[in-house]
Amino acid sequence: MKSNIIRIADVWLLGPAMVAAGYSLRRRPALSTVMIAGGVLTMVYNARNYYVAKLEKDSSPVPQVYPAPPA
Repeated sequence: MKSNIIRIADVWLLGPAMVAAGYSLRRRPALSTVMIAGGVLTMVYNARNYYVAKLEKDSSPVPQVYPAPPA
């Protein structure tokens, strides 16, 4: 399982680099399309997984430090 730091790096670094590389390959339209689509899909996939992992982490039960007062 990837850590959330890696997911954020994929969203902010790898995905945009793939999109930029795709735009620089204008002479090869098929390769350009594959790189751009791969970059966008990388960003979407990892952003979704980051969000899901964060929700799972935030919804985990937190142990009580102090017991509840008697009723």
